Amino acid sequence: MEETLKKQKFSVYNIIFIIVVIAQLIFLSVSFAVNNTAHHEDEYFSYGLANSQNRVYLYGSAFQVPDNYNVWMTGDDFKYYIETNEESRFSYDTVWKNQAADTHPPLYYAVLHTICSFFPDQFSWWWAFGINLFCFAVTQVFLYKFFSRFAKSQLAGVIVCIYWGLSLGGQSNVYFLRMYMMLTMFAVMYAYFSQTVLTAEGKIPLKQFIFVGLTTFLGALTQHNFLVFAFMYTLIQCVVLLIKKRVKDCFAYGGSAAVGVGLSIAAFPATIAHMFSTEMHWSGEIDPAIQRYQYLRVIVRNMTGYIMNFFEMNYYADVIAIILCVLVVLAAACFVCRKEKWFIPIAEKCKNALRTLWANFKKADLSPIMIFAASVLVFEIVVHKVYIYDLELDSVRYFYIFLPLVIGVFISWIYVIGTHISKKICTPVICVALAALLVYQNVRITPTYVLSDSPENGTVSSYVKGQNCAVLVSSPIFLPCYCTMLADTNNDYITPYVHCEFEAHADEYKKLYENGEDFYVLFDTNKIAEKKTDENSNALTYDYIIDYFEDISGYKATYCTQQREHYMDVRLYKFEKQAEN
Repeated sequence: MEETLKKQKFSVYNIIFIIVVIAQLIFLSVSFAVNNTAHHEDEYFSYGLANSQNRVYLYGSAFQVPDNYNVWMTGDDFKYYIETNEESRFSYDTVWKNQAADTHPPLYYAVLHTICSFFPDQFSWWWAFGINLFCFAVTQVFLYKFFSRFAKSQLAGVIVCIYWGLSLGGQSNVYFLRMYMMLTMFAVMYAYFSQTVLTAEGKIPLKQFIFVGLTTFLGALTQHNFLVFAFMYTLIQCVVLLIKKRVKDCFAYGGSAAVGVGLSIAAFPATIAHMFSTEMHWSGEIDPAIQRYQYLRVIVRNMTGYIMNFFEMNYYADVIAIILCVLVVLAAACFVCRKEKWFIPIAEKCKNALRTLWANFKKADLSPIMIFAASVLVFEIVVHKVYIYDLELDSVRYFYIFLPLVIGVFISWIYVIGTHISKKICTPVICVALAALLVYQNVRITPTYVLSDSPENGTVSSYVKGQNCAVLVSSPIFLPCYCTMLADTNNDYITPYVHCEFEAHADEYKKLYENGEDFYVLFDTNKIAEKKTDENSNALTYDYIIDYFEDISGYKATYCTQQREHYMDVRLYKFEKQAEN
């Protein structure tokens, strides 16, 4: 009878879990369709690096070398940077080549290229979003299994999945059309298969070690931070297994992970060069202590919605000094009071607690140790390699890999402690509190990477189809953002406008209108003022650009529309030949 009730209860929670995930998938899809109407530059790179046959980087000759300017480009240059055609379909050698030149492994791009190859000469953001939805669903399955086992409660597993899936960090991970959702999926899978080895009693089936190796292989081919995460996770778990005197399991587990890493390097040898690159992804010197605090702010914001106060104080030395002082005082107090009657029973209880803890060590699920150790290593590498003030809130991408696991550990601990106090009272209190926290963060803050735009008078692409354009950019680095706008144009001349460099190319601009055709001028407004004021008397303005093109062409300008991509607005003007009197 008891076994039947357990099966019924298990079935009910599985049904609840499935309903939760389906509801989340629907919510995320609707939100993506309604709110994600503009896109991050890196999302264009997802398609470009997956599909481009001619250029790895549209903006230049090498990574972060923006030297593709003062040049003519065609609509096809933009179109086939992000799309496939009949000749470029299923060209996986190009995907590998592009990623060897870039900084990421090729698995995600190969999957995206495969989808795009079934739809040549077409483009849709939903193809990349579909990959994320699939990875999100798989992540939820393993997150549910992991924390149901860890907390010994399927309800706890459901609560973790609900919270992470609707948290700011969980949502933004799905919305961001890059490899990070796939990375998160493999990290959670790896943690689950590692936990299976750790908590196993008796002989472990060979398939479990195969799963560990396969997940390592696929994760390493998705993003290099997986290797960092898996290295520390595996190292600590191997130490734990050795302490538990499970030597064979330790070597089988560590060996499986090592084989996965070896196979991933054999499949993508550029991993070695990428991992040992000394390039620093920051534009200035910064105190790592300040970096830690600022990145902690980003993590807390995406886990809870709480925005920690901003300051740049280096307080770590003070905190460490206080902790050391407290420990010294406690140690001295214990030594002085060691023979006191009131202290002896306290000391015995502490000793007994330690003995009990050690006795239960072999049975305990110590996965949180591995999760936190692996997360800290990833965190520290980001602290020392990525400049917080370059990416600011966008830096959350580097922490997606561990956010669901860290969230799950905290929620599971709260659940276990609460149910030990009073399951009848604490369970509903915990659920209500977490629900309130979800409402709080979603009402206050828009998830990172949700970029919205409502073009004033229609999209740029609807105006420039089959037309010629002069494209003035603040930096060629943003050229990928023009791919969907200029894919159907005829010819485009690309020029930076900083320091009015565009004025030196009047002869090139003549080719736009020498046959009496109308033409368009498109520019981003990053470093252009709408009007001159006393404070920006030397600034480049919209009117200055328009007057210049009217003067050299004799045409009359008409404002068309303004559209937003990435974090920049672009404005489009049409230049029409005037009727002769």
